[in-house]
Amino acid sequence: MAEDSIPISEFSVYLTDLIEKEARNQADAIDEILHRRSLQLRGRIRDLSRTKFTKYATGEYASGWRVRTVQRNHEKVRVIYNAKKPWLTYILEYGTRHQQAVPHIRPALEETIDAITEELIGQI
Repeated sequence: MAEDSIPISEFSVYLTDLIEKEARNQADAIDEILHRRSLQLRGRIRDLSRTKFTKYATGEYASGWRVRTVQRNHEKVRVIYNAKKPWLTYILEYGTRHQQAVPHIRPALEETIDAITEELIGQI
């Protein structure tokens, strides 16, 4: 018998371990992609916040964007939020009856979703 052969009685254990290892590797790769893209999204929103609001810009709103990883339903979720002026995100994105909307979050999010999708499909 060859050195690298596996008895049939242990084959299911070997196969299960191999599949679990590959699943962990894929999960780690996806987590790395999402981490990198979430940081890029934060930077894109920060840049759009600086350029679209030059009239009132003090830089405080633009510099307030943060990324946080939380657990929701036993899944890792990346949350991008504004820590310095969180109440402004809705007002600026959707507007009010007194102020016109200036979308800056949704366009950056849609670009990032497309980039993530392309990158994940490229890995398959």
